[in-house]
Amino acid sequence: MALSRRQFIRNVSVAGGALSIGFTLNGCSATQNPIYDAKALQPNAFIRIDEAGQVTVQIHKAEMGQGVITGIITLIAEELEVQPSAVNFEMAPVHSAYDDPEMALQVTGGSASIRVYYDILRQAGASTRATLIRAASQSTGMDETDLYAKNGRVYSHDDSYSASFGELVAAARTITV
Repeated sequence: MALSRRQFIRNVSVAGGALSIGFTLNGCSATQNPIYDAKALQPNAFIRIDEAGQVTVQIHKAEMGQGVITGIITLIAEELEVQPSAVNFEMAPVHSAYDDPEMALQVTGGSASIRVYYDILRQAGASTRATLIRAASQSTGMDETDLYAKNGRVYSHDDSYSASFGELVAAARTITV
């Protein structure tokens, strides 16, 4: 009996859908740490600021032409009060810290990269900025409300103090975020 084109496509789709392959990647366990630099400020899995003041963002989503890298960098940069063009990025390693909250694994899809991570990334940037301001406050004795961040530096409102993020890294590493 000859199969029609429609029957053939239906049968192949059913057979292909029934085939699934499972495997694990050794060395990619959730117990391993993401990239770690002992001299840098790394208050969370997404942000690293080195002693030169360079901000690097870990991109945990694949870029598929929708501007995910630009979006992630912009969300964090806005909260850190740095220009997005001054931020470097690296592709994040496989690690449970980057698991999608909706799917419980590190995955890109469903147009969820910015929608799901919008608040998470903004909070990561804001808490890092607050940590740097707290470090400046502790080193100067000034109140945190008298300080603000702008363009990769912390300033006092009365213009009596200014320090780069890089200058604050060592002190900021000692602060619990």
